[in-house]
Amino acid sequence: MGAMNRIAVAAIVGMLAGGLLAGAYFLAPRAGISLSPTFVMVVAGATAFGSAVSVLLLSLGKAAEKTGPMGLMAMQLKRAAGLVEKFPGRDGALDLTIRADQKIDQLEVVKNPDSYKSKDITVRLKGGGSGKFNPIDLVQLFKALNQQPGFIHLLLLDKSDEFIGYLPGFAAKREFTSGAAESAVTKYLVRVFEDDSQSAMLPLIDGAGKFDVISDEAKVSDVLAKMAGGFRRLVVLRNGYHRRPVGLVNFGDLMLGTIRGTGANDAPSAGAALSIGAFR
Repeated sequence: MGAMNRIAVAAIVGMLAGGLLAGAYFLAPRAGISLSPTFVMVVAGATAFGSAVSVLLLSLGKAAEKTGPMGLMAMQLKRAAGLVEKFPGRDGALDLTIRADQKIDQLEVVKNPDSYKSKDITVRLKGGGSGKFNPIDLVQLFKALNQQPGFIHLLLLDKSDEFIGYLPGFAAKREFTSGAAESAVTKYLVRVFEDDSQSAMLPLIDGAGKFDVISDEAKVSDVLAKMAGGFRRLVVLRNGYHRRPVGLVNFGDLMLGTIRGTGANDAPSAGAALSIGAFR
């Protein structure tokens, strides 16, 4: 059986397990058995994590054949390149750094949005300049980015380009373009730049805070251990040094079947990376 077929089987088995769990929850009362929602959530989480690990190992079958399962678990993230979705993305991706003192309406992505419709876009908001980010200006930015299907990543960086927060593009679009956009921008962005401990709020809206990180020198087993401990997303830092973000490990994408490439020693390009993701 080919690697992709094995991945498909593992994914199907995981979905069937989830379906059986849901069926048991709804049908148990007919048999006089009461299952508490808490019990079901615990079992569901364990089932999801087990299925994700199975798919992960199968998707890296080529590496496992070379190194053995224990060798794979001991492999460093920077060698297992297929596990990390690199910033800014595929070749030709737009890597846009924005400071508080820049005029949002003068940015090309705002002035000429049609020129960027086919590009992947990573936005880096950089604090520590001569001023503070204005919520009104940021709402204008995100309303422009809302029209960009390729807006994938939002990184929050301090004045030294060190990581303090992350949001996927879909979450930024959802939170920062609604009727309460200015309030959300103030809560989840402006306050984080004022006090980066506030980044602990970002996982509440599908993001990652300053402690939701892992070094690219960490082992694959370390990634699985952190995610089993409840981390939804992990931002990968280069050597864990000076907190320079180089990519993302995201379990949810794997569970959804977003497999863009496999292999470890034979690393794909950044755009062919495999995203590992988080429970939602």
